[in-house]
Amino acid sequence: MARGMREGWTGSCAVAGGRMYIVAEYGEWRLKRYDEARDEWGLVAGSGVPPEVRRPHVVTGEVGEIAGGRRRIYVVGAGLDVAVGTVAAASPGVEEEMVEWEVVKGPAEFAGLAPCNAQVLYA
Repeated sequence: MARGMREGWTGSCAVAGGRMYIVAEYGEWRLKRYDEARDEWGLVAGSGVPPEVRRPHVVTGEVGEIAGGRRRIYVVGAGLDVAVGTVAAASPGVEEEMVEWEVVKGPAEFAGLAPCNAQVLYA
C-alpha cells in the first residue's frame, strides 16, 4: 500500500468506475478520492453524506461508469437508509469532481437495524 494512500485513509472505502473513494468518519462525512499519480487523497466537491443517513455506515460503489462518465457511491446507514452519491466532473475537461446526494429511506420496520455489509445487485 502506498504511503499517501495509507496516511489519508480516514473512513469506509469503495471503488466506483475504477476510482477509489472514502467517506471520512469525522466532521461532515465528506467524500474523498485517491489520486494514484500524486499518492494523495483529495476532497470531492459537494456536501458530505446527508445527516439523515445515520452512522454506522457501510459504503459500496458501482463497478462501471454510468452515462456521461459519472460514478455512483452507495452509503448505507442505520435503519438501512441509503445515500446515493453521483460523482461527476465538476466541469468539462477538469480533473476536480463533484458529488450530489439522494436519500432513499429504509422501511420503518428496519429502524432498529444497522448495516454490516453492502453490495450493489441492481441499480
